[in-house]
Amino acid sequence: TSKDAAKPKHKSSNFAALVHTHRSGSRLQHRMLYATESPSWHNALEQRRCWPTLSWKARPVALSREAATSAMRFSLPDPNTSPVCVTNLVDDWVKPLCLEYSGLLVKRPFFGKWDAYQPDIDDAHLRRFGKGESLRMTIVNERDEVLRLKQLHTSVEQLLSTAGLPDGLSKQIFCDALSIGKSVGALCPSARELEVKLEIFGENSCKRWHQDNYMGRAIVSYTGRTGTEYTGDANVDFWELRNCGNNQCIIKDENNINAVSVGDILFMKGLKYPVGANGLVHKSPAATYHPDGRVVNRLCLKVDVS
Repeated sequence: TSKDAAKPKHKSSNFAALVHTHRSGSRLQHRMLYATESPSWHNALEQRRCWPTLSWKARPVALSREAATSAMRFSLPDPNTSPVCVTNLVDDWVKPLCLEYSGLLVKRPFFGKWDAYQPDIDDAHLRRFGKGESLRMTIVNERDEVLRLKQLHTSVEQLLSTAGLPDGLSKQIFCDALSIGKSVGALCPSARELEVKLEIFGENSCKRWHQDNYMGRAIVSYTGRTGTEYTGDANVDFWELRNCGNNQCIIKDENNINAVSVGDILFMKGLKYPVGANGLVHKSPAATYHPDGRVVNRLCLKVDVS
C-alpha cells in the first residue's frame, strides 16, 4: 500500500508482487494485489494467464519475504519443508502466492464443538446415509459467482434435509459449503462441475498414503479426534507410494507427519491441478473407538473438483 512495494530495496529477492498503480490527484499510489515467490510466474501474472481477477494495469516487481508476508496477511512457510500454506480465509486461496503449495488450510478453533451430536451422527449413518455412507450433489461450476452460489444454496439445503442433522450443526455445514464452494469454484475455473458431499467415516476410511488423481478436494471434519494427515514430498518414497508399498515404507520419518484439526478447512490439490504445485500426499486418520468398542463415526463435508 506504499511506494516501497513498487521500489524495493531488496533487488536480489526471489519474491515478486503484482502492484497496481493509479493516480490520486497529483500523486501516484501503489497497491499490492498479490505476491509469489517464483520469478517464473512474472510473465503469467502480467499477461493474465493465471487469474481473471488481476488488474490490466498491474505489473510484477521484486520485494522481500518479510514485505510479502506482511502484505498478504497470512503465514508463508517454505514450500520445500511445508506443503501447506495457512491462510486466514478461504477467499485467500485464489492468490498466486498459494500456487507454490500443494495444500491450503484455514485453521478454526472448533475442536470438540460438535461432539455432543455424535449420537445424531451415528443415527444418520445407520438410517439416512445408506450403504454408500455419503450424500452428494453435483452442480455446474458457473463463472458467474451469483449463479454458482444460487446452485450451492439449493443443493446444500437438499443434502442437509436428507441428512437430518441437528440445527446448529446443519447451519455450520450450510455456511461452510457455500463459502468453500464459492472459493473452490473460483480457484478451479476450468472445472465444469463441483461435487458437494456429506460423508460419514468409521472403518471405511482411506488409510493408505496417496495423491488424488483429480483436480482437488476441500474437506472439513466436524467430529472425530483429528482430521486429514499430510506430509511433504521430501518425506515420501515415491517409488513405494506408486508401487503398492505399505505406509511404513512410504514415509521416511513419521515425526514429519502433520494433521489438521477437527473444524479446519483443508484444500488438497490433486495430480490434475493445472497450475503450480499439486499432488498433496495425504491419508485419512486412523479410526478411533468409544470405550465400549464402537467406532467413532467422523462426519465430513467435501467439495470436489475433477
